[in-house]
Amino acid sequence: MRHTPTPIAPAHGAHRCTKARLVRLVFVAILAVLGTGGRGGRSSQAQTPDPTAPSALELHSVLDGRSEAVAYRSPYLYLGVGPRLVVLDASDPTAPIQVGASPLLAHLVTGLELEGDVAHVLLDLDAGGHTTMVCTLGLANPTAPALLGCLALEGPVWAIAVEGPVLYAAGNAGLAVVDVSDPATPVRLTSVALSDGAVAVVAGGDRVFVGVPVAAYRLRDGSSYQGPGYRVFDVSDPGSPRDLGILNEALENGRRSIDRLAIRGSIAYALDHGGLSVYDVSDPLDTALVGRIDLGTLSGLSSSRLAVGIDRVWVVNPPADASIVVVDVADPSAPTVRASLISPTPFYRRNGAVPVGDRLVLARQLGGYSLLDTSDPAVPDLSVPFAPFGYVTGTALLGDRLLVALPERGLGVVDVADAAAPVVLALAGVDATRVVVRDGYAYTVAPGTLAVPARLDVYDLADLDRPVLARTLAPAASASTLALDGDRLYVGGTALEVYDVAEPSAPALLGAMTLTDGAMDLVVANGFAHVSDSSARLITVDATDPATPRETARLTLPDWTAGIALDGDRLLVATQRRGLVVIDATNSALPVLELNVPDLGWLHDVAVSDGHVWVATGVSLVAIDRADLGDPDRWTTVALPIVPFHLIHQVGRIVASGEGIALLGSPVVSTAEPTSPAPPTPEATAIATATTEPTLPASRVVGRVFLPSTLVGVPVEDAWVMPATP
Repeated sequence: MRHTPTPIAPAHGAHRCTKARLVRLVFVAILAVLGTGGRGGRSSQAQTPDPTAPSALELHSVLDGRSEAVAYRSPYLYLGVGPRLVVLDASDPTAPIQVGASPLLAHLVTGLELEGDVAHVLLDLDAGGHTTMVCTLGLANPTAPALLGCLALEGPVWAIAVEGPVLYAAGNAGLAVVDVSDPATPVRLTSVALSDGAVAVVAGGDRVFVGVPVAAYRLRDGSSYQGPGYRVFDVSDPGSPRDLGILNEALENGRRSIDRLAIRGSIAYALDHGGLSVYDVSDPLDTALVGRIDLGTLSGLSSSRLAVGIDRVWVVNPPADASIVVVDVADPSAPTVRASLISPTPFYRRNGAVPVGDRLVLARQLGGYSLLDTSDPAVPDLSVPFAPFGYVTGTALLGDRLLVALPERGLGVVDVADAAAPVVLALAGVDATRVVVRDGYAYTVAPGTLAVPARLDVYDLADLDRPVLARTLAPAASASTLALDGDRLYVGGTALEVYDVAEPSAPALLGAMTLTDGAMDLVVANGFAHVSDSSARLITVDATDPATPRETARLTLPDWTAGIALDGDRLLVATQRRGLVVIDATNSALPVLELNVPDLGWLHDVAVSDGHVWVATGVSLVAIDRADLGDPDRWTTVALPIVPFHLIHQVGRIVASGEGIALLGSPVVSTAEPTSPAPPTPEATAIATATTEPTLPASRVVGRVFLPSTLVGVPVEDAWVMPATP
């Protein structure tokens, strides 16, 4: 029987959240206006049956995703990869072997703690952390984590710690205490509100140390000082945590508020202002400084973190310079720097780090993990032994092959003939952010860095399963987007460049036009390019004479552009935080702002199929039925376990990519006997029962602007929103 992955039951409540419902209702109101706006020709187009209709759409599979959480129990390394917990045999951490994975979870794994034969994972359900869930996975079979239970928490939650049968969660609401003695039914015991929230938590016996962004310290001269720190709670009775005050509240050595803390036994390692301090915390309210080493400016509560081994501590700095310092603490009274290096890839605040012997494993934002080996302190080695497709910035479908643009990695090829079991076939090149295909060749761009120039790569797809990098050109700086229009290839960066690809293996530059604020995205039709820039403007360029492309119009948008799609003679522009903008491009040279609907949440992309407009939001797709724009019952929200930043469609399927790849399409018909789904946990039932449809005010269009042709190239900030009559 073919198994169709489905996110766990509690995530289903996300379909009915206030934001999703509001988006749905407002979109209906908007498009009802558009659907009756006199463009009757569009209705006939919508009559074509759409195989990607929401009613005939299901999530077939999710491939990979970014990594934030990691834990180790010899010989297995447990790594969050998108919405799964992946199990790797790390007997040799330089050559890991994947031996198992959890079922598909509701969303990205952002935290992980092992306790006994249970893995406790933290899931970020709405891409912004406003809804968070902790789930328990059974490790009776360590290579096959089995979902046991889940509990929703008020988010965002930034960190979890587990001590015996109790889980502690630190987030913007403060500290939550959860009883996990029965992993199948985690129960919240209590919560401790903290005015400035909490960003970290460390458990140690009957004490819990909670990282807070603002703590008050007393100096020896009687004055006070505010800075980040750790608040100590007595949790000998977990249901009634007792606040014991700020760790190291009475500062004896100047202003050394604690940014990051790690504890091993009765010894605490504290990253403070400019150094690493070692404390004896047998009595957390009367700490004794054991040793200290100055590390310059290496500090920062928001990004730095510590990993503690038997005789060393790894300090990972903020991504400004991505420093990693290894401190030898065999003698805690005299810590010394063993090795240090600058990583070419930043490690972010929520990326976990765990020692594996005398090496350090760091979860990667781009997916997988990096391995730091300092066996030779003079030549530290940072490698990437495991690198799934973690962060995808562009895709293209060519039959049953999906071409994938991967930053810092190049062009990937995935066999999606069986959408339920996609297979990675190949990886070529070194860097890519967008990909398009023409006549047996793929074109990718990458913006480069201060040290590495931008690149336009040409791949020969004669053997589609093994693409060959055939040619590399040097486009304008910061080239990050591209589009095809017949035998013309348009590349957007600090300039808009037009290439002739009539001979697809040898693009020839025909002309270029400087873009003062660069290009974020672009679409092209009939020789006219529509480019969104970093100043939230849509610039129209006439490239019918490719040797001399020229700007013909400029519209100011309400926010930066997340995606653009062509819909006949309209442009649909998804702005990041200010909704969907509809632009009339009947006159390609003079596009006219037709409608702006703000407050639709955070949008990521927009795509158009025969019968529907698809909008990518935080963790879902919103489907707009173009056949009947005014009927809210024909709108559908499809929840996703990844954050979708890029959408493409093909007959019968939709690919949503970003922090992983989600393949959606027509339901798979199986002749096998169906199996009954596992009943939801009591907590899941409680969550679903407690979720109700909110009463919403009636939606209305808030502004409508038509720009006269005399305003060619003129900013329209002053004319952007014309209040509608109440």
